[in-house]
Amino acid sequence: MTVKSKKKKARRTKKRLDAGNGAGFDSLIEPQKTPDPERSGGQRTHGRVTGLGILQFVFNLLDLNERLPKKKKMTNEELKRQLLAEFPNRSAKISKSFAAGHTTINFYRYLYNRGRLVRGKAPTRISFRYNVDGHRVRSRDGTTVLTSAEERQWLEKFA
Repeated sequence: MTVKSKKKKARRTKKRLDAGNGAGFDSLIEPQKTPDPERSGGQRTHGRVTGLGILQFVFNLLDLNERLPKKKKMTNEELKRQLLAEFPNRSAKISKSFAAGHTTINFYRYLYNRGRLVRGKAPTRISFRYNVDGHRVRSRDGTTVLTSAEERQWLEKFA
């Protein structure tokens, strides 16, 4: 079959489908009854200590971090360590996800601040990233301390 004849056949098929509102498409693709595969996920993941799901646990962890005194604020690494300790049976999968960059504490924090981390639960306060001294720092680098203007901008963005 030449290129010209393929294009001609494609035009005819398109014209026929457009005219018939999709009728006749089933004769072109020959649909069959194929069952969906079994669900491989298993049961919902529960935390070892709290019994909460992963997103609910992260929601509570970020909320707690904002309520802690300045000297006890948790860094992103500590939040990640807490998450892995709570879900030891999923730690390999969670670690792999963090390593690949698919999921990060900053992403969870963004969803938390937007009110989309846990359905039906809005955050009580905006979450910031902290360094080991308990100072609010920029989310990207984790080292540059936020100025009061940057903090106000962050609060306006998510308020």
